Amino acid sequence: MVNIIKRLLQYNRKYYVSVIAVFIVFWQVFSIFSIIKVADDKLFTAMRQNAVNFENAVLTSDVIETQKILWQIKNNYIKRIRYIPNKEVIEKFVFKEVLVGILSAGSWSERIKTVEVISNGASFGRLEYVVDFLDINKIVLKQNYILFISVVIFFMALILLSNIGMLKTIFSMERCIGETNAMFNVVGHEGVQNSIQKNLQSLPNILKNTPFADLIKKLSEVFQRAGNLEKELAVSKAMSDLSAQVAHDIRSPLAALDSITKDIAQLPEEKRIIIRSAMGRIRDIANNLIEKNRQLPKDSSSKDTIVSASVEPANNYLLSSLIDPIITEKHFQFRSKLGIEIIAQPSYGLFAKIQPIEFKRMVSNLINNAVEAFESRHQVTGDRGERIENGNTKGMPFEALAKKGKVEVLITTKNDKVKIEIKDNGEGIAPEILEKLGQKGSTHGKKGGSGL
Repeated sequence: MVNIIKRLLQYNRKYYVSVIAVFIVFWQVFSIFSIIKVADDKLFTAMRQNAVNFENAVLTSDVIETQKILWQIKNNYIKRIRYIPNKEVIEKFVFKEVLVGILSAGSWSERIKTVEVISNGASFGRLEYVVDFLDINKIVLKQNYILFISVVIFFMALILLSNIGMLKTIFSMERCIGETNAMFNVVGHEGVQNSIQKNLQSLPNILKNTPFADLIKKLSEVFQRAGNLEKELAVSKAMSDLSAQVAHDIRSPLAALDSITKDIAQLPEEKRIIIRSAMGRIRDIANNLIEKNRQLPKDSSSKDTIVSASVEPANNYLLSSLIDPIITEKHFQFRSKLGIEIIAQPSYGLFAKIQPIEFKRMVSNLINNAVEAFESRHQVTGDRGERIENGNTKGMPFEALAKKGKVEVLITTKNDKVKIEIKDNGEGIAPEILEKLGQKGSTHGKKGGSGL
């Protein structure tokens, strides 16, 4: 119980203290003014009861009797009282005034009141009496301290009973947050998410459809997305390290090939051009991989950072200078593939703002995919049961020879835009499979495909 009250006061103590303080001040002030009113009523009643005796004592100049009557009129809440006779009476009365009570000097807390003394319808002087707020305040505190303690106890009990629901909510929230913090570093995002879902089920029914429950559900979704992003970042980091290692390792055999190409003068010029072009592309790919890895921050924690570091700047390039070497390379690469035709529409004079290495890689990969699809189609069986493969036409049926594989690179312009299409006359891909091929890692019909 003590711990529950402590927790309750921990969240709202300043409001509870304010309410209790306002009540105590209000009741204290109300009690002070009530006592002053009681003091006035007692004085007026006593003065009326002793009016005749007071008049006789004044007229007979009996000062002792006058003081005695003043003591009877005065009560415990009046600090001092003084009688001041009228001018008509002062000639008969020996003294100018009569004073009873505390004779100390006046203070800021004193209030002076005046009342006329009347007997048988005639006025024969006035009474001045002093009420001290500090003295009355002390008296009130002595009378009310038990009341104040009782009110505080009652108020705390009322708060406790009226906030049982809120306490359950607080304990449920703290249990959920405590378990989340404890599990975060142990089981990771997935475990935290499961813990949140479990604690949501343990919430009171009245809270399950409240904004708080919605907030916790959204927090669970955030943890799920954070976990997925963390996995993606880990994969991206691993791929980045792998690409850097591959780029580094490529350089050694590439250097060996460079040294060999210097002694291939006996090869036809066309073949030498293709070799130099292919080696140049390999060198560009390796350099690009190394540059991407160099641009990645060491403490990269953002997916956007990884993406931005992996994109080379785009510039204006002559398309023919990029496409023609690739077409030439493909002609040589697939010269042994029977029935494969690769055609490129001329693109002289056309420029586009592109990323050259990525662009050449994309065109090369699309042509490769088309040719590989043709290879799969042409592996058919002839009438004599002989397999046709790798350019071997022995026993090949006429229909297989007639149906050639054709890859076209078409280039058109419209409104300062260049459209490049890479088409083939293959069998195509089923729609339900085609829509998945844009996802990284998804591949179809190609043994050992990487899905890039």
